[in-house]
Amino acid sequence: MIENFEQFLNSYGYFAVFIGTFLEGEFALLVAGFFIKHGFLAPLPTLIFSILGALVHELIYFFLGRWKGRYFLLGNKYTKRK
Repeated sequence: MIENFEQFLNSYGYFAVFIGTFLEGEFALLVAGFFIKHGFLAPLPTLIFSILGALVHELIYFFLGRWKGRYFLLGNKYTKRK
């Protein structure tokens, strides 16, 4: 099973860390920490790619809220006052 992880990390490596923190931040960081401890990933690039993944995730939600937030809050039938 470790061989499968090693092959996966050799193929995708830090891109997998980026996507993992983009989609599910905390769990991906736990998994990345496991891989760092066992020597599959280096700490500094893992830190950089995890920060970038979390930052891109937050920026997308920020700009989505800035772009359509007012429409969602005022035009949504669940948030209208009666």
